Amino acid sequence: TAIEDIMTQAARWYDINVVYKTRPDGRFVAKIPRAMPLSELLKLLEMTGEVKFSVEGKTVTVSK
Repeated sequence: TAIEDIMTQAARWYDINVVYKTRPDGRFVAKIPRAMPLSELLKLLEMTGEVKFSVEGKTVTVSK
């Protein structure tokens, strides 16, 4: 799944705004339970080395 698809779902689940500083090219494969905290989701995605996040209030900025 592309990061845009994952973050679109996260925006709905966690009521956040997503901003893209850069758009990573990588694709991700994972089962993400709805009950997973946003911080844990972002940390797991960052562990791939394909994407980085910064969080300020309800805005999550995605970069490469």
